[in-house]
Amino acid sequence: MVAGLKANEAFGVVIIRKGKKETLKDVTLPEPKEAKVRKVSSSSMSVSLNGDQFDIKSQEDDLKYELKGTIGEPDTVVIVVQNGDDKKEYRGVKAVPAEHREKVEKLLKSVSK
Repeated sequence: MVAGLKANEAFGVVIIRKGKKETLKDVTLPEPKEAKVRKVSSSSMSVSLNGDQFDIKSQEDDLKYELKGTIGEPDTVVIVVQNGDDKKEYRGVKAVPAEHREKVEKLLKSVSK
């Protein structure tokens, strides 16, 4: 019922007050406020170990990391960084661009000895 009302257009309201019907005239509603949309982020991480071999997958929204290698050998780790449709592969932590290196190092700590 209220959804059909227009902002700033007068209308009447009938209420019951102390058992009596009363009419309120020229009631108006303001323009609706714009709804605030809150961005919800998601993240996940999985670690698989087989002896000294590991596979780490991490995702934060559209940014994905996949690291495969041997524990204790950071120069041989194969690292795939995917940001949306842009996918790059690196060999070793030092080859990873600075903007991703800290995250990659943090992920590697989850399998360090």
